[in-house]
Amino acid sequence: MTQASDRVSHRGKDNSYTPLNIRTIRTIMAKGTPFSIGQTTVDQISLVAKLVSINISAGVIEVELEDESGAISGRIFKRVDSEKIKPLNGFEARTGEYVSVFGSLMNFSGNDVIIISRMLNVTEYEVLNLHRVQVLWAQLARKRLIGVNY
Repeated sequence: MTQASDRVSHRGKDNSYTPLNIRTIRTIMAKGTPFSIGQTTVDQISLVAKLVSINISAGVIEVELEDESGAISGRIFKRVDSEKIKPLNGFEARTGEYVSVFGSLMNFSGNDVIIISRMLNVTEYEVLNLHRVQVLWAQLARKRLIGVNY
């Protein structure tokens, strides 16, 4: 875990990823921009979900993700002049398996999607459990049911 000073920029903005499940993402996005939970703006999210499908085309990679709370689309935009796709370095697409996704929320052409900045294979079940605990902890902290000291 990083120190709070590493996670918060000099402007006071939290640069860390907010652990969320798909239901919470859908709730946030239904409220419209700026995406927020209460008074907290949500810029970057982390999600562990099952990779349902992946479609690779010339300019974009589209994925469908689902967890126990719902389903959502994700997009990875490819640079035209690049052979490698940075968010997928080391990633092996295997539908039906879990992936760890980092990105931001966007309404793209009328659809709520995650713009993926990094996607990793989940090779251990503990990663899924840890993400669920992080989502629960974040919800309890936002509701001020537990104290948080940075």
